[in-house]
Amino acid sequence: MKLLRSAPLLAAVATTPALAQAGVSIAGASLTDAIALIAVVVSTAALIRTRVSEAKQSKIQEATFIREYNDGVQAWGNEAIEKLTEAAFLCEVDPTRLPKGEFYERRRLLKVALSALTVNLLAATLRPATPRLPSSS
Repeated sequence: MKLLRSAPLLAAVATTPALAQAGVSIAGASLTDAIALIAVVVSTAALIRTRVSEAKQSKIQEATFIREYNDGVQAWGNEAIEKLTEAAFLCEVDPTRLPKGEFYERRRLLKVALSALTVNLLAATLRPATPRLPSSS
């Protein structure tokens, strides 16, 4: 029985039925054992590659989730600051200098907007798996 130890010859044995019929073996093992060993090695390599790929994809998804969540929190904060600034300026306005009812309407709209922002913050806190905070607009 002849022994084959190099990789090119190993591949040739795996694909050449004539050599297999001639009883050629690889390092003392039968051709069937050699093919099974190659299948195990290839399967193991594929498994490792899949696990590494899944780990990378998981890290990418986690980073995307965190970025989207932080973007939502920042958008909420920007809107809250905008409404609070508008309310602060409205406090400095003399209601008698605005057209009739405009001051009270603007005040009412600001109360509604700030209330909606508070509700959105509470809703986002209760649903930590939701990456984006709801918009009040």
